Amino acid sequence: MTKEDVKRIIDKCLGVNCIVEKHEYNFRDDFYTPNDTIYEEDDDFHANVEFPQEYIDAEVKEEIQNTPEKLQQIIKEAYEQYQEEIDEIRNSKQLTRKEKAKELKKLREEIWNRINEEIEEWKFEIKDDILQKLYEGLDYWTVYFQPDIEDIEAAIECGLIPFYYNGEFYLALGGCGMDLSPKLDAYQALTDGTVPPNSKLLYDHQYTDYVVGKETRKKAIKAAKKDKAEFVVTFDDPE
Repeated sequence: MTKEDVKRIIDKCLGVNCIVEKHEYNFRDDFYTPNDTIYEEDDDFHANVEFPQEYIDAEVKEEIQNTPEKLQQIIKEAYEQYQEEIDEIRNSKQLTRKEKAKELKKLREEIWNRINEEIEEWKFEIKDDILQKLYEGLDYWTVYFQPDIEDIEAAIECGLIPFYYNGEFYLALGGCGMDLSPKLDAYQALTDGTVPPNSKLLYDHQYTDYVVGKETRKKAIKAAKKDKAEFVVTFDDPE
């Protein structure tokens, strides 16, 4: 039943004019406490900022996934360094087939240990670059948001930068020049099951899909939706 159906029934039964609103979502407009002073007031702001390890690990993992050619290069170079030893074992006339298999297995383990060492060094380099980008992300827009609920995983999904400043949890938009409020609205929906009353998540799907992604937008809307829609009826004052 639509709100137009409800209005028509009430108007007919009561003989009055009414306004019907259909509430399908849980609304809340006080989930965040904005802070626009800590950046300007603290000369050592970056020194007092700490990023959650879970967030850094996720950023490193994403960077590795986005550069598969680098991983392939590490593996290729490791095998090339051991190629002579591999050929010697395979071509050996002194070793039995069983002994060759045993030696090759040991060598493969050594190669993979070497590869893992190279990957860890690569991760360390990536981490330094990522930290630099994250600090720059905090500088783009220096209004930060303290949510009522802390959830690193949700922040990652919504494209926000989670960080601790003097032990308190904040979210940064990580950009400027466009409306990034859908990131905050999606985070609120995923963690609290509510959205601001005028959230673009509810009416501008094309834009919010661009900002947070289609799947996250759908997931957020579903989280904020009421189990049952409510109809709110108000009546015009009689003249």
